[in-house]
This record gives sequence, C-alpha cells and structure tokens, in this order.
Amino acid sequence: MKKTLLLASFVSLLSITSVFANDELIKMAESGNAEAQFKLAAMYARGKIGNKSPEDREKMLSWLEKAASQDFLKAQEILCKQYLDRGKYPDALKWAKRAAVKNSNVGKSVMAYLLYYGYNVIPINKTKAYSLIKECPKEALSKALLGEFYMEGWFDFEKNLDKAEELAREAIKDGCSKGYELLGEIYMKRFTAGKEEETLAKLREFIDEGLKKNNISRELNLSKAMYQIMLSNSEEEHKKGIELLEQSAKNNDKGAYAILSDYELMNNNPKKALEYMEKAAEDYCSNTPYEFLDLCLMGENSKGLKTDVNPKKAREIAEKTIPFNNENFLEKYIVIYQMAKRNAEFKKLYGEAFLDNFDCDKYIKIAADNGSSSMAYFYAKTLTGTNFDEKMKYLTASANMGWADAQSELAAEYFGKQDFEKTIYWAKKAIEEKQWLGTFLYGQCLFSGLGNTPMDESQGLELIMKSILMGGDCKAVRVAFRRYVNQKNYFFVYLLGKIYLNGFSPNETNDTIDEIKAEISKAKDSLSKEDLEKADTAFKRYIEHNIASLKSLTNKNLIHYGVVNF
Repeated sequence: MKKTLLLASFVSLLSITSVFANDELIKMAESGNAEAQFKLAAMYARGKIGNKSPEDREKMLSWLEKAASQDFLKAQEILCKQYLDRGKYPDALKWAKRAAVKNSNVGKSVMAYLLYYGYNVIPINKTKAYSLIKECPKEALSKALLGEFYMEGWFDFEKNLDKAEELAREAIKDGCSKGYELLGEIYMKRFTAGKEEETLAKLREFIDEGLKKNNISRELNLSKAMYQIMLSNSEEEHKKGIELLEQSAKNNDKGAYAILSDYELMNNNPKKALEYMEKAAEDYCSNTPYEFLDLCLMGENSKGLKTDVNPKKAREIAEKTIPFNNENFLEKYIVIYQMAKRNAEFKKLYGEAFLDNFDCDKYIKIAADNGSSSMAYFYAKTLTGTNFDEKMKYLTASANMGWADAQSELAAEYFGKQDFEKTIYWAKKAIEEKQWLGTFLYGQCLFSGLGNTPMDESQGLELIMKSILMGGDCKAVRVAFRRYVNQKNYFFVYLLGKIYLNGFSPNETNDTIDEIKAEISKAKDSLSKEDLEKADTAFKRYIEHNIASLKSLTNKNLIHYGVVNF
C-alpha cells in the first residue's frame, strides 16, 4: 500500500497505541516531553486529532518545533523536509544543519538540496552538495538531486535526460515529491525542444499527480500556475493560475513574480512585466538577476523588455547576487566585467556598475564548479603544464554540460594521446553542434581507420573538406590539400591551395609556399572554365564566412576568452 508523503517518515518510526489517552499525551507534551511532543505532532498529521485542516497542520509543525528544539532528531528530520517542500528555506536550513551534525542522512540530503539551489539562504556550492549526497545515496531526496545533476550535466555527469527521469521515478517511488518537480523540469525541456503535445500532456500529468501526493509543495504549485497561464488554452485555467500566482506574490514568492512577468510580457503589458521582473530579481539564486542585469546595462534584455539604462541598479543587483554564487549570473557578470576593464568606452558608460573589489579569478572557478559550461571551458584554458589533469577535468565538465568548444578540444587532446575511441566519441558530440574541429578529427579517424570505426577514405575526406568550409584552420587545409594532390583531384587542389595561401602560418617556408603555388597552377591548367568558376565561388564563400565569423567574435569582445559560442 502506498503511503502519503507526509506520513512516510512517521509510519516507520512511530506506533501510537492505546496506552496513552489523547489527554494524557497532550499533558506530557505540554510538560516538555520531547517524545510526547513528537507523537502528538504525528497524531495531528494522521488526523487522529483534528481533521488535517491547515490549522491542524500548523499545530503539527508547532509540536515538531518543540520536540526538535530539544534535539529530538526525528522531529528535526521531518521539519527540514516539511519546510523545504513549503518553500520556507531559512527554517529548512536551520533544522537540516542540526540534523546533519548528528550524521542524519535526511539532514545531509536536505543540506545538499539547499546547497545546490541556494534559495537565498546559503551560497550555492554544487561540489559540496554532491559530496553530501554521496554519503546518503539511498535517500529519496538524494536520488532526486542526482537527477538534477544528470539533467544539466556536470563534472561526473554528461547531460542525460533519460537517466534523470529514471532517478526522478526512483525518488517518487520512495515518497519524495521533489521527484515530481524533476519530472516536470525534464518534460518542460522536452516540450520546449520538440513542442510535442504528448509531452505537454505528460507534463500536466506529473504536476497534478505530484500535488495529489503533496499539495504543500511550493515548486509544484508554481509549476501548475505556470502551466495554467502559459500552456493551457482554458480561460478558466488562466484565471486560476493568475489567482494562485497573485496569492504567492503577496507572500513575497519571487518565483511567482518571475512567472507573472513573463505572462504580462506575453500579453503586451511591458510596464507591469518590468515591475514584476524587478521583484523577481530579488531572488538572487534564480535566473532573473542576470536578465535584469542586461536590462539595467543595455536598456533591453533577452526577453524584449526595455527601460532606461541604470548602471547603479546593475551594481546593486550584482552586490547582492554575487555572494550567492549563482553560476548563471556570474558567467554573465564576469564577461561584462572584463569588457569594462579592457574597453575604455565601455568602462566610461558602465564602469560604475562594476565592483572594484571583485575577485574575477576566484569567481571564474566558482562559476565553473557550480555548473557554468562556458566558465569551466575558460578556466580549463588557463591551466597549462603541470595542471594537465586539472585542465582535462574542467574540459570534461564543460563538455558534459554541452559546451561544443570543449567537446572539440577534448577530441583533439585524446587524438594527441592516440586514444581514438574517446576522440571519436567527443568528435561526434562536437559535430552535432556543427564544430569544425570535431568534424575534422572524425574525418581523420575515418580516413585512416583509427579507433573503433572502419576505414572510409571517401567519407573521411568529405568530412575534412566540410570542416574547412566551416572555418577550419591551416592544419585541416594542409591535410586535405595533400590528400587531394595525391588523388589528382584538381578542383579541390585549386580551391584548397587558394584557401591555404590566404591563411598560411607565418612560420611556413618559402619552399612550401612555392610548392603550393605550383600545384595550384597545375590544377588551374587542368580544370575547365566552368570548374574554375565554381572553385572561385566556393573560395569567395569561404572568405566571406571567415570574415563574418571574425566580426561576430569581435563584436562580442570575447577574444581574450577563447570562447566563441557565448
């Protein structure tokens, strides 16, 4: 028989018998007996006293507080889980800390969850969160949190929605409502990617099922309201969703403000959307602060909201957000901060928005450790020499989180070590993101029959050529050029020769350049006028592509990062 979430923790620990009448139990509880207080809380939870009304639930919490204050561990464990579900994070942190000190697995798992999200009560520290759930892997909440790691990707976890869903279902089976929240996040990602109606129906199913099991869940109630106002076609549902969000907003729930802001923007009410966004940005561990930073610095953000530029407000939000280690905010702030340090015009416009004592190097690593794929990649690029293992660790983390440049670079590192199976694995990942280096390396493996793939010279050369037209460097051009010279394929000898001369390294010798020129001349004499025109058109397209890429990179002011997909 399935147990409800609220009773699950009590049933295995408590057996109320007829030894004590209710009034005797109450007297003992009122006299300060912690065990009696705990049992009385259980009576309220099970409806043995009262009728499970909101008032009775508050009495339950009150008696649990009294027992927990006397160091009654089971009361502390139930309280930290109850407060986590209710969104009362300072209280959840208080009791989780006290339970964790006693080596409680429940306390550790709740602490891990708070460290993962921050919730404006503790700086985010995903490394510490992971170490805690490794100490209590069988806890349902630990399984849900591990699913979060798989959903986003991290050092030891490549992004894997199927694995995340498996863990979510395990958590639900063990009576944890956070499993439903995780399922909702997973199916929202799938819906956003595929826009499938079946996925949308599943999303609603998980939200409703979760609320039946645990109607106090703050996250599930917000998810339901979001669904009602954003995804449902029912006017009645819209109304209910708005009412639920407005009530949550009255209780100063920043998550409700964020959803209301999106809703007002969707309904062409930018003034109201801006008002809600500013309130939502006070949740320093959410994504809203970095969107608000854009708004304050640029006068417009990614969602299309517009307002007056306000660097002082940007500084205010930075001062309050940075201490919580929100990786999404940090990766945005770090880049703009570096621009202000390097660009005099930018500093003149926005300099007052940035913290003079900001320890950029420290926060680059914090953002990397907390799950910023771009900062993990950048941090890896700063590591050289004896730090090779550390470099590979952060490159892998970035690649696991989906950063395509890291996937390409990992493939190159493994190619250099002649670990061709790993080369092929990461090259294929990079190809999915249309990265030239991954395409080039996989082409090399196919052409030469390296790793666990059969030799296929034709497809290999095709991929190498494709990588060049994607903007590949001289290495790719040189390889393809030599292959085509040997094959006497004059079209590509002519095309690649021109590309090579256009971008050759200053270290090339004159003899090499003269040899290439001679091959180009031979190819030109062998080609028809029509083929020459085609090759010249392809060359022109390649040049235009590279110039456009360079302009885009320069405009982003990220050359010093070596990051091209920010």
